[in-house]
Amino acid sequence: MRQFVKLTAFGSQTFQEAHDRIESIRQELQTNGKNVVPLKFLPYEGSTCIEAHARYFTDRNLVPFEKSQPFSAFVDPFSVLADLRPDVFIHGADNKVDYLKRTADRKGCTRYTYEDPANFRTGDIVEIAFSCVAVPIKEDKHMMFLNLKALTLLDNSVRKDAEKRIRVFTPPATPQKLKTFKRRQVAYLELDYGVEEGGSNKKAREDETSEDKGEKAKEGGEGVDKGVGTLEKNFSGMNVD
Repeated sequence: MRQFVKLTAFGSQTFQEAHDRIESIRQELQTNGKNVVPLKFLPYEGSTCIEAHARYFTDRNLVPFEKSQPFSAFVDPFSVLADLRPDVFIHGADNKVDYLKRTADRKGCTRYTYEDPANFRTGDIVEIAFSCVAVPIKEDKHMMFLNLKALTLLDNSVRKDAEKRIRVFTPPATPQKLKTFKRRQVAYLELDYGVEEGGSNKKAREDETSEDKGEKAKEGGEGVDKGVGTLEKNFSGMNVD
């Protein structure tokens, strides 16, 4: 679980210079005898990006001299994260992120106030503060990442104006009439009658079949009687000594 932000300036030269300075920091760590893996930030729509994050928890064994700090009311208003935190983890200084908003009063004095993280949206102009951290990985290599320390909202008017234009120029959805297909009407009375009639016909056919079998058996029995009578006549006409 982490707090993550992805920044881009869509080809701005100033932003590209900031991105290059991060690469120079990695090269400085490389000269100190550490094999630091190059940073690879995924572009956003083809533009250069910078990514920073901070985890909510840290293993207590990795920072044995740090104390767990309470969550901000903006970050954890319902104490969900505090209830999820097991005893083997702490919410330390490296896990804390300050969410701020920069404003200017009538005299032009700049002020920074705490801001609800839910008020940050995609498209806002922001500023971040981070620290570069290199952690060891396999094969005596190190991986550097940007540990997020603060996220400051500078201006959100551009994003709000874009949302208004989208609402104005987007035509309202016209309800479409659903196509209805005529269903074939089923004559339930005829169907029921046919079933009953079919059932009675079936019974009648069974009765007829049984009667036919009885007649055939009867006819067969009469044929046997006639055959026996004929044999008796034949034998009676013969002189047997």
